[in-house]
Amino acid sequence: MYTHATHKYQHACMMLMRRHGGEGAIFLGTAFVCHSKGYLLTVRHLYGENPEDLFVVSSRSTDDFQPIVRDQVTSCPVRVVAEDAGSDLALLQFDPAAHFDTPDHLLGNSEQLPLGASVLGLGFPFGNQQLHNLATVSSIVASKVTMPGGYNEILIDSRVHMGDRGGPLVSVDDARIVGIIWGRFCPMRDGSGIRAAYCEGAMDTNISAVVPIEYGISLMEQCGLEVS
Repeated sequence: MYTHATHKYQHACMMLMRRHGGEGAIFLGTAFVCHSKGYLLTVRHLYGENPEDLFVVSSRSTDDFQPIVRDQVTSCPVRVVAEDAGSDLALLQFDPAAHFDTPDHLLGNSEQLPLGASVLGLGFPFGNQQLHNLATVSSIVASKVTMPGGYNEILIDSRVHMGDRGGPLVSVDDARIVGIIWGRFCPMRDGSGIRAAYCEGAMDTNISAVVPIEYGISLMEQCGLEVS
């Protein structure tokens, strides 16, 4: 079951980058393809108030051993098409638009996710150290909470790294995406609806926060996408 869930999404996960002068680039985090028309979901605070010059690099993850650094990568420009500051999500689209082969039964339902359920998080935990390898981390649903600002969060019992932010959380039971990894859980957030990256180091905890997929589905529907 773990293997099936990993293989289903490993090629849909991509490194989110920003062009920086000349031919340079800055690694921001993870994004993943959520629709066959070339749309991706990620967390908004990765690019902050500057949505320009964004692109993604596809994963080459397989069951074989892979070098941690790639000499050549294929990059694809993306643009921000919708945002929700409250849930801290962003919907991106390949620019120019492109179609993508997505698995059937892609998105799940976090409301039906029970406590203790097995889940997998996918992301690029060490992308800021120039390691281009996708990693899969198993966890369980530790809690489901409503924050002071009224937004729901899924808590998982594993410590996600900076580069994992924006990656998908997948239910092991049905291999569907149930959330988007936000970062280290920070109960001290003020409930203002503004989530900033500095919350990542607010507490030394192994509990991490995930934005339920329903907020991502809402962004997709706002853009007229049919979600199945």
